[in-house]
Amino acid sequence: MPIKKVTSWSQSKFITMSSFLFTMPILAHEYNEDKKWPYFILLTTSLISANFWRNPLYDWRRILDIYFAKFSFTYFLVHGIIYVPWPYNLLTSLNTLNIGYCYHKSHKEYEKRNRYWVWYHVGFHTCITLNVYYILKYFPRKNCLLTGTPVKM
Repeated sequence: MPIKKVTSWSQSKFITMSSFLFTMPILAHEYNEDKKWPYFILLTTSLISANFWRNPLYDWRRILDIYFAKFSFTYFLVHGIIYVPWPYNLLTSLNTLNIGYCYHKSHKEYEKRNRYWVWYHVGFHTCITLNVYYILKYFPRKNCLLTGTPVKM
């Protein structure tokens, strides 16, 4: 029995490319040993998502993408709530509403077989990328890399 496709390549290619947006916040910040886990999580999320969307079938790659995306979202949401200061926390909070809207709208439009569902999913990826940028910007540093002294927050 053949495995059913989620969508065609003509639609999923845009989502595949937008999956690599998750790596943009990594490139926007200088490397810091204290951020190695968030960088690893972002890179892994990006690769898993792109791997699924390059050939979107209802198989183990979809399940892996869904569970890892939930893990990644929860990790960055918690860190965003804890570390992003005013007024940027207002921006990230409002953008989190956009994330929810785009995800919900993407799902509903997909169910209706509306081909524009793809653009809502691309918007979902884009909104997540913006939030992650601010989360990484204010992610805590244990020690200053140059002097070894604690960094004031």
